[in-house]
Amino acid sequence: AAPRMATVPVRESDGFAEPGHRLVERIVETERAVLDGHARGHFRSTIIRYPHVYGPRSLVPDEWHVIKRIQDGRRRWIMPGGGASITTRLATRNAAHLVGLVIDRPETSGGQIYHAADDRAYPFREWIRMIAATLGHTFEFVDIPWSAFLGTAEPAFDPMASEWLRGAPRGGGLRTHQLLSNEKSKTELGYADAVTPEEWMARTVEHLLAEPPPVDGSGNLKPEYFDYALEDKILAWWDGVSAAVPQEVRTVVNRAHPYDHPKEKRS
Repeated sequence: AAPRMATVPVRESDGFAEPGHRLVERIVETERAVLDGHARGHFRSTIIRYPHVYGPRSLVPDEWHVIKRIQDGRRRWIMPGGGASITTRLATRNAAHLVGLVIDRPETSGGQIYHAADDRAYPFREWIRMIAATLGHTFEFVDIPWSAFLGTAEPAFDPMASEWLRGAPRGGGLRTHQLLSNEKSKTELGYADAVTPEEWMARTVEHLLAEPPPVDGSGNLKPEYFDYALEDKILAWWDGVSAAVPQEVRTVVNRAHPYDHPKEKRS
């Protein structure tokens, strides 16, 4: 479990910023107990902190949110905040590679904590584009402000869950960055991605097309995650709001750079 990010990327040495969350507190207790057992010589241990893991047979097939919408002919995607937030992800192949390095270098990895993460991270919007591109599809992203959904309410942050907006596909991503640093595993263990996000995402999509996950609530996908009637209602409302914006508000003001321009040399 990783702390809520105040700065990014977060290192293994950074502390937890969300006291009071029972599950996180128990995870922290477990980490400390495991490392204490290692220090006492009871066993050899290494802790690997995993982010969202994607790939064939992964626990949460988030990619199906995109694939199913393409299959259902959806063209517009509600994207609060422009989908600009960056969240750490990890290909299953890269996860296995890191575990192998930990096992092969016990003298280095023993008693350590490592963040598992792909070398490259992308904004939420680019993940959607990446998945859609494998199927030759392009979405129109509709940037509706978070405030339009939240009003004056500020939902409690759950460090063990993703924020989910009822009327936005897959919630539209998070409101804040959640990026973990994998620099320690690269420096100490020589970690480098075994596969790129693009190639592993293509493999993931291929697998999901061959073995579609259920959307009946028996797994991690529920029918209400694909409430197109509600999405269309929100889109129609936002189209009306956008059409009513005064023209002067639409004016883009270009600011010049602060540096002096070269002066013409005089003979």
